[in-house]
Amino acid sequence: MTKPSNTQAEILAAAAQGDSKSAAAGRNAATPKAPKEAPSAEPAGKPPARPRGPTGPLVAVSIRRRAPAPASDRATAAAEPAAAPASAPTLPKGKVGALVDLLRQPGGTTVEAMMAATGWQAHSVRGALSGAIKKGLGLEVISEKTEAGRTYRVPAEVPA
Repeated sequence: MTKPSNTQAEILAAAAQGDSKSAAAGRNAATPKAPKEAPSAEPAGKPPARPRGPTGPLVAVSIRRRAPAPASDRATAAAEPAAAPASAPTLPKGKVGALVDLLRQPGGTTVEAMMAATGWQAHSVRGALSGAIKKGLGLEVISEKTEAGRTYRVPAEVPA
């Protein structure tokens, strides 16, 4: 028979003393080893990939709730009348504002004139008419077929 190794000798000695936990674990009970890391799919030198959700990277967001206003402030705010709404909506600035100015001319304007004023293509001008002006600003855009081609205009505002 061959001589047992050091580890086997420790296990046998612990078993002879009746210590079942150390006998089963051997030397590992006295000197725990660090768990081995699973090999990553990422090549060495690259940072680990961030966890991703169904639509993109997961981001932690902190939400704080504001403390409720003191009762005295709420009573004061309720007693004050609400500010009167603005009589006329403010016109947008930039290229959409330039389109609204062209549309408010007495004869209206054509797509070509709006293209020249904004530098946009025809489909972008029509999209701005439908989205930003009709839906966004809530203005009525009237389209008419004339001798000069199709013209667009916004009806004159009725004084209140």
